[in-house]
Amino acid sequence: MKFESLPNEILLDYFGYFNALDLFYAYDGLNYRLNKLIRILPLHLNFQYANKSKFGEFCRTMSLNEELRNQIYALHLSNQETDFQIEAFLSFLSLNQFINLRSLSITETDSIDSTKIISMLSSISKLQTLSIISSDFPFNTINETLFIKNLTIFYCFLNELYQLLQHMPLLKYLNIQCLNDDGYSYDTNRLSNTPCAIHLKELIIGDLQCTFMNFKIFVKQIPNLQILTISTRKNRDMFEANLWEHLIRISLPHLITFDFNFGCIYDCIDDCIYGCIYGCIYKRYLYKYMFDEF
Repeated sequence: MKFESLPNEILLDYFGYFNALDLFYAYDGLNYRLNKLIRILPLHLNFQYANKSKFGEFCRTMSLNEELRNQIYALHLSNQETDFQIEAFLSFLSLNQFINLRSLSITETDSIDSTKIISMLSSISKLQTLSIISSDFPFNTINETLFIKNLTIFYCFLNELYQLLQHMPLLKYLNIQCLNDDGYSYDTNRLSNTPCAIHLKELIIGDLQCTFMNFKIFVKQIPNLQILTISTRKNRDMFEANLWEHLIRISLPHLITFDFNFGCIYDCIDDCIYGCIYGCIYKRYLYKYMFDEF
């Protein structure tokens, strides 16, 4: 069977796997039928590693074509291995012109572009998933309510995280590659007694650089958490099985899965493992654990 003879349903399913940039470059203008099909399809647009000339041409096309902008439900902008791509994109378009955008990913942005992006976030009414993989993003300047449900960020201080949770009340999934308390001791009296992230179900922290006490204070903001994944290295403050058991029992009563990867020196491994296994059996949770030896 020839490609042109395939039914529309199969072609639409096939086109759905394409990055919008590649889809239009490959099929736009071939014939009337394909032109119609690629213009009714929800599009995900990933500009990471995009050819500079293709990037510029597609941005110009979108700036003149509202219907094309309305097709895009996912957008990825990146300065990684590119020359000021995000700045160039924002010179063509505003994020709030994408009225059906549900997912936005930003990689390696600078402070100027970050400020512009933050100013637009609240006006993207359908946005539910946000990924910021950049060490230079001013989360502490977010001061409007965002109805984000899924958030992935590269680096965050604990005080910034408190502020983020205050402005994202519907958050269900949070992935932080590195969380740092900046050596600061947090006082429970300065925090709201009402948890601010009651909808959060899953938390992943790739590198936890906080004291246990600060983390204990923090989890009071996420009482309905069901899945907790943590990795930390050479942080002996985190190697007290009894403290973890008490923390989960008191502050995380709905926890189902605790997946942790703790790196420590060899002589502390046995006690940690036995203590954690005891806690696992006692609480009847599904736990996974891994210890790296140094």
